[in-house]
Amino acid sequence: MMIRPFGLSLILSLLVAGLGGCSTQELAIHDAWIPEAPSIVSALAGYMTVENNSGKARILVGASGPFFERVEIHRTVYEKDSGLARMIRQEQVRIEPGQSFLFQPGGYHLMLINPREVTKAGGSVALTLVFADGSRPTVDFEVRRDRLQL
Repeated sequence: MMIRPFGLSLILSLLVAGLGGCSTQELAIHDAWIPEAPSIVSALAGYMTVENNSGKARILVGASGPFFERVEIHRTVYEKDSGLARMIRQEQVRIEPGQSFLFQPGGYHLMLINPREVTKAGGSVALTLVFADGSRPTVDFEVRRDRLQL
């Protein structure tokens, strides 16, 4: 069986999409997911691990996707006195060479504002990450039936 170059590219793209991530030699994005949520939710959070395999720092400066009005980088901060959590917008996240950066509940996350569609477990949502060097990998975030956490 002969596979044409276009067919091979399509097969590889589908395999990467099925893994819920994106990978290049210098940058790997793993375990990208968002929680399932009802239609009344005005914001969701996106989580992932970004692995920098290059010899230079990579700086994430934003993200976008057709399913959301806008996407921002946020960090959860807990108030010592009250124990309340606040989401603080971050202009960028720096990922040092040879290091991984974890976006997780209770920490850094992508704030997905005003969903245009209801997200259902088992589906996926594409987001394009924007790095300061101009690279823009698109990552499929798996929709999971996990309880919402801060």
